[in-house]
Amino acid sequence: MQSDTTLTAFVALTAVALLVQAGILLAALLIGRKIVRSLREDIEELRSTAMPVLKDTRQLFDRIVPEVEPILKEMVKAAPNLRAISADVAALTKKARTQADGIEASAIEAMDRIRHQASRLDAAVTSALDSTDRVVNFLHYTVSAPARQVAGVLAAARAIVDSLRRPEPPARRVQPTNDHESFI
Repeated sequence: MQSDTTLTAFVALTAVALLVQAGILLAALLIGRKIVRSLREDIEELRSTAMPVLKDTRQLFDRIVPEVEPILKEMVKAAPNLRAISADVAALTKKARTQADGIEASAIEAMDRIRHQASRLDAAVTSALDSTDRVVNFLHYTVSAPARQVAGVLAAARAIVDSLRRPEPPARRVQPTNDHESFI
């Protein structure tokens, strides 16, 4: 009867340990979902930051093309007059240089923003993975190790109880004191 009680206690203890472990795994799942949601928000923020810069760059190109085409047409018309051509070329070069400086500044600003967002994203992912690693290690040391120790103690207690329950072994046969009679 005591063996049944002990077995029931072991089963109940194991069930409690499994429920605790399931709760911890559920908590880890919820934390993981929160991390994924945070990462999605960061990616959306990166997208919302980078897209205006790219649109501004496209608008800049759209403004350059209409200005360059008329200048080229004027150069063709002014071909007989070298002075006019050189003046137009100088003006075109000045405008192109100004536009190129603007494009370069926009590109540098876009790269700086993208680099900043990428470093933020990297920091967030690293932090999330470090937190997950700490949670898993914490769970391992707080649940698994004590559960194994308790199981070991309970197994030892059961072995002791089983050894005390065994009937005494039958009495041994007495050996003759004279060795030459027992020699075959």
